[in-house]
Amino acid sequence: MIALTYRLTLQEPVLATALDGEPNSAVSYDYIPGSMIRGLVAAELARPTVDLATTERELLFSGEVRYLHAYPALREGERSIPAPRSWRKDKVDLDNLLIEDHALMNECESDFLNGTRDTAGFVTVDGKQATFVDSKRQITVHTLRDRFAGRPRRGLGAVYQYDALAPGSHFYGAVLVADLSQAKRLRELLPVGEYRIGGARTAGYGLVWLDDVQIADPWLEYEPASSSIAAGQQFIVTLLSDAILRDERGATCTDLLPVLQLPVVCEVAFKQVTAVGGFNRKWGMPLPQEQALQAGSVFVLRATTDIAQQQLQTLIETGVGERRAEGFGRLAFGWQYEEVLRQTKPDKQHDEIASVTLTSRERTIARRMATRRRRLSLERGLAVAIRDKTREEPPNRPPNSQLSRVRIIVRSALKERDPSRVLDLFRDDDRNYRALRRNARQKFDRCRLGQGEDAPRLSTWISELCKNPESIWDGPLNREDQSLGGETPETGWLAEEYALRLIDGVLEELMRQNRKGGK
Repeated sequence: MIALTYRLTLQEPVLATALDGEPNSAVSYDYIPGSMIRGLVAAELARPTVDLATTERELLFSGEVRYLHAYPALREGERSIPAPRSWRKDKVDLDNLLIEDHALMNECESDFLNGTRDTAGFVTVDGKQATFVDSKRQITVHTLRDRFAGRPRRGLGAVYQYDALAPGSHFYGAVLVADLSQAKRLRELLPVGEYRIGGARTAGYGLVWLDDVQIADPWLEYEPASSSIAAGQQFIVTLLSDAILRDERGATCTDLLPVLQLPVVCEVAFKQVTAVGGFNRKWGMPLPQEQALQAGSVFVLRATTDIAQQQLQTLIETGVGERRAEGFGRLAFGWQYEEVLRQTKPDKQHDEIASVTLTSRERTIARRMATRRRRLSLERGLAVAIRDKTREEPPNRPPNSQLSRVRIIVRSALKERDPSRVLDLFRDDDRNYRALRRNARQKFDRCRLGQGEDAPRLSTWISELCKNPESIWDGPLNREDQSLGGETPETGWLAEEYALRLIDGVLEELMRQNRKGGK
């Protein structure tokens, strides 16, 4: 097959509306439909400066040019495909990364004792390794406004939401052509640049960047390539896109065998039905809704006579069913051949960010934003640190009257930025008039933050933390790199502040435990 491949990078949310959600809302597909790319070509051919001759019309209406869906990209130049419906994972143990293909094994042979669940999404397979690719989503709530008043009015203030593909996502697609001349012409019509696709284009949706346009000859939608099938041999057919099928009476159906026109019988099927539609921008009307076999449906077939490789290759190139020019009806033969696979996590993608020179005011704003980000992270870590210190409910807790007194000193030290005031409470010195009385000090000595003799005493822990506030970064309150634009967060009195806040939080939790125990 000859194909023109390309990459789409979403610069704004894209709304490729599917038949899903509430009537006043819109939910996007998880991919970019091929009809949108076909629409871009049609828009270029419809320009007044373009002569829509017969040779140009074949790019849209001949059926030889097929605009495949653009699926999420995993790595540079690698296009994912829908996960098969025959794949099963453990229903309870979410950490179990094994995947069983029940199209190749009996359900009674499954090692998942807790039951199984289906897989969904898009995947790339490398031997026995399967990597799932999730398309990022963005949900935005909108309010319907009156066109003249410019604000919601009674009866015209409906709230609705758009569930769209998130900006920053990458998708790879392909356009199958009959010869190289068509591929070169399409490359001229789709140069590298910005385009708008999908719905709500005037409301901040649909801006994409198209690049990495290449002509691939040959191009394979999946590997390994199919081979001839002997009589009695079992093989698997996987749908790589939704397929709209019709029976001999013209009604939509979900039976794949009559459409294949191969000497086969179906032994097992893992199929799911969905509804597909669309929108014709020329008509300004939605397309008729049809039932279709959902992408990822799997059919286990057995050949009754020999099947030549050329028959399979023709089905792979042309597909089956209706709307094949828009990417529907794609098939794979023999793509599934491993009974058990292991799921792997995709490598994190980091876009290259060009270095910029900030002005003095921009540096101040960046430093302030970085400081807020660090404080937000420290607030989460502070809650975890307090929970870890008091999780085991230490015995021999001091009474709330003593804890409250120390908390007052801690808050005063926090306000005055002077941790030595708290340290003076537990320092043994005859001339230290701020120290706790002997009886109160003994109560803090008897309380240990944990179980066993190795657990630190409450008084010792407070003293050590006040002497060395930097030790707070060794636990959940670690200092992550929160730099922004080359500007690091303001540190200043940060260690002392969060050390005192940790002490105050632990004492507050001990008081709560005392009240809970009636102490």
